[in-house]
Amino acid sequence: MMDGLDELDLQILNLLGINGRTPNVVLSKQLGIPNTTVHKRIKQLTDKDFINFSCEIDANKLPDIFFFIVCITMNENREKDHYKVLEEIKSIPNMIFSLMATGRYDFIAMFAARTRKEVTDMIIKKINGIKGVGQCESFLILDSRGLFLKSNYLSNLLK
Repeated sequence: MMDGLDELDLQILNLLGINGRTPNVVLSKQLGIPNTTVHKRIKQLTDKDFINFSCEIDANKLPDIFFFIVCITMNENREKDHYKVLEEIKSIPNMIFSLMATGRYDFIAMFAARTRKEVTDMIIKKINGIKGVGQCESFLILDSRGLFLKSNYLSNLLK
């Protein structure tokens, strides 16, 4: 199996993926194993950071929030290490996710803002202000399907 996951772990992950709120008792009946085994396996998966539990909000339910993606390339002389730039991107307020990528862009990040001015400031002042960033291309998300965001990422925007 992959990275220490066995068939039972994968079955539990599959059922939790369908409904993360399924009680352990129900999971144990569906899998035909003791409740204590389900509890132990979920605890192990959580302790190993394979899974976590959180509250998520449907982005479409927040029509007054601007969600946007920024694709970033480093400048030619690459003054900074990729990981340092990624950490600086991650430190920008209202960052939802950031990742290092292959292909045309070095980094892709998603942000949220309450106003167009905040969007502009994030791109021009914060992202372009990171030493090593060369160019940015931004994409405003107009509509989405299946975009659920952790509520803690949005808590300061929802105040």
